[in-house]
Amino acid sequence: MNLYEFEAKQLLARYGFDLLPSKLIQSPHLDFNLPFSGPYVLKAQLLSGNRAKRGGILFASSLSELQFKLKQLFQTSFTNERLDSVLIEPKITFQQEYFLSLTYSTDYRGPVLLFSQFGGSGIETRSSQVQTFPLSLRQPNFPSLPIPKTYLNKLYQLFLKEDVRLLEINPLVKTSSSQWIPLDAKIILDEAAFFRHPQRHFPPRSLLGRPPTPREIKAKQVDRLDHRGSAGASYFDFGSGVGVLASGGGASIIIMDTLLANHLHPANYTEYSGNPTRQKVKALTQIVLSHKLNSLLVVGGNANFTDIYETLMGVMDAILELNPLPKFPIVIRRGGPRWQEAFSALEQLKHQYHLNLHLFGPDVPMSFAVDYLVKLLQSSR
Repeated sequence: MNLYEFEAKQLLARYGFDLLPSKLIQSPHLDFNLPFSGPYVLKAQLLSGNRAKRGGILFASSLSELQFKLKQLFQTSFTNERLDSVLIEPKITFQQEYFLSLTYSTDYRGPVLLFSQFGGSGIETRSSQVQTFPLSLRQPNFPSLPIPKTYLNKLYQLFLKEDVRLLEINPLVKTSSSQWIPLDAKIILDEAAFFRHPQRHFPPRSLLGRPPTPREIKAKQVDRLDHRGSAGASYFDFGSGVGVLASGGGASIIIMDTLLANHLHPANYTEYSGNPTRQKVKALTQIVLSHKLNSLLVVGGNANFTDIYETLMGVMDAILELNPLPKFPIVIRRGGPRWQEAFSALEQLKHQYHLNLHLFGPDVPMSFAVDYLVKLLQSSR
């Protein structure tokens, strides 16, 4: 789960880190006194990155200018991400800004410390200036850096105890009074570890930087029906168009790219993988079918242990419960255990219920199935 800056700083404060005084504003009207004087920094609370480049950080030297800039922020569009709050802090001077991050690395198979002496906006374009230091889980041997090791150790304890996937401070500055202050902080928590933190109560959010839709919330509930396979853990609601049920991360990317390349609008993005039950796939399909669809695309690679019969019967169970039955094209491309048995059953259902159903086995590329759907939709116009 991505935290907003103010939430990340609240977590840092619980561990005793020095922070600037601040005020969270949830209205474009400043109708109270701030507990600190100017000049001021106004920071839009967004989950997506590069907010400075998108006009999400503004400065004001007086209260009147602050009021004007506050209204300006709330009127700014941030790529469809809704702005609900602005964090106001005093603007301070400092000599040097650093970049500091703790995360996990698949290369080193463990936690790593990332550091740069040149922090600030645009660090992602200056990756050559970032040093990587592997850390031990038991006794981290911190490198010699301008930052005190006691400070690094306290950050590391927060990182481990709070089950953090990413802790990034950019910039970290040292004031004239020798205080180390995180001017900005980004924290991503491991949602799979929330059972260890029953005190956490964060409002729901999605990776798209907005509150999740009812469909997105329901899909996550479907995925938690049981432990067998994954179905609905990733679900993004785009509105209407082509309903998508993908299998496998790589396959789903190919499918979405091919749809967009052919100027088709996906109604959703979701996938099922592993070996989910028939009921679980049915429940996920029902969510996809609740969109306003012009077609349904069920595509995946050649599975190793997914029961193709059971999963595709779950898809059909949901389709056959619709009243009336859909007239739009349904294109399925699958391969794996029991796929021939599944296709034989699907052919019978196609003729029995007069479905606009088109089946492709593992001998046909996934992209071909999408291209075929494009031709079907074009011919129906």
